[in-house]
Amino acid sequence: MIKKGIVSVTFRQFSPEKIISLAKENGLSCIEWGSDVHVPEGDLENAGRVAEMMKTAGLETVSYGTYYRLGSYENPEEVFENYLKTAHVLEAKNLRIWAGTKNSGDASPSERAAMVNEAKKVCKMAKEQSKTVSFEYHSGTLTDNEDSAARLMEEIGADNLYLYWQPNQFKSEEYNINALKKVKKYVSNIHLFQWSGTERFPLKDGITVWKRYLELLDGDRAVLMEFVKDDTEQQFIEDVSAFSEIIK
Repeated sequence: MIKKGIVSVTFRQFSPEKIISLAKENGLSCIEWGSDVHVPEGDLENAGRVAEMMKTAGLETVSYGTYYRLGSYENPEEVFENYLKTAHVLEAKNLRIWAGTKNSGDASPSERAAMVNEAKKVCKMAKEQSKTVSFEYHSGTLTDNEDSAARLMEEIGADNLYLYWQPNQFKSEEYNINALKKVKKYVSNIHLFQWSGTERFPLKDGITVWKRYLELLDGDRAVLMEFVKDDTEQQFIEDVSAFSEIIK
C-alpha cells in the first residue's frame, strides 16, 4: 500500500500544529518530521507533544528525518542514541540519516570503510529498538549516485537498512529511471518534488514522469511531498491535487 504524506521541512516556517492541519485537511495520511526545526533531537517533551497531536489527528509519523551524518562525530553512538530516544517518543519506526558529507568520488577508501563500520553500529542500535534506518539519497554523500548507493547497502549488509529515493533534478528523466532500477530493491520511502536544476515547478508538470518512476516500485512505502514552488500553502494544495493524479 502507498501512503501519501509530507516531509515537515517543506514548511520550516510553519508550526507542527499547522503542518498537521494541512496534512489532514488535504487527505494525507503521514508525516516525516525533521529534526532541524520541528522535532529537535533530545527535546523529548516536544516530541511527545507532536506525537499526541498526530494521534489526535489520526496521522502516522512515518519517519524521523534526522540530520545525523556518518563520519561527523567523536562519539557517534552517543549522538545516535539521542536521536533514537527522540524517535521513540515521537513514535517513529524509521530514522532517516545521511551517508557522510562528501560525494562518493571524493571520499577516500579509509573514510568510506569507517562510515560503513559506523553505519553497522547505528543499524544494530536501531534494530535493538525495533526501528529501521534509511539513507537519504542525495548529493554530497556516499549515496550521490546509484552505483555507490547500491554498493554501500551491500557493504553494510544490515537487514533493517533501507534507502530513500528521489530523482536527481540535474539529470534527465531516463537517467533517473535507470538509477531507480539499479537501487529499487533497497528503496523504502520516496521524496516527491518537481524541480529542474534549482528551479521549482508545480507538481502537475511532473505527473507523467512521476507515474513512470512509481510504476517501477511495488510493495508498501510512503511517498512524501518535499518542498513546493515558492513555499506557499496554495501551491501545496494544488500539488496535492496533482499527487492524487499520480497515485489514485
